[in-house]
Amino acid sequence: MLEPYCLASYVESCEMASDNTCNCVTASDCHKGGLCMTEPPAERCPVPDSCEALGRKISMMEYAQDGLEGDVRAQLESCLAAHQARASELNCGG
Repeated sequence: MLEPYCLASYVESCEMASDNTCNCVTASDCHKGGLCMTEPPAERCPVPDSCEALGRKISMMEYAQDGLEGDVRAQLESCLAAHQARASELNCGG
């Protein structure tokens, strides 16, 4: 499960701001986000039926694919192709 933003490899320190938000100083490096799951979902690549949801997922996968290699990249590219095909079937974006 990939997230479309950068995560630092470590957090140096955090403090509570006056507006009750947490401000942290992190490493300046960046890697793709991810979520580990104890059990994978029943369907490995669920493809939504709405153009809005498809657009979000396609953007996330396109962003993440450059940072991946091997089998994980191949799985993502296969899932991305399925999402793009469905977006074309629904005539999303034009």
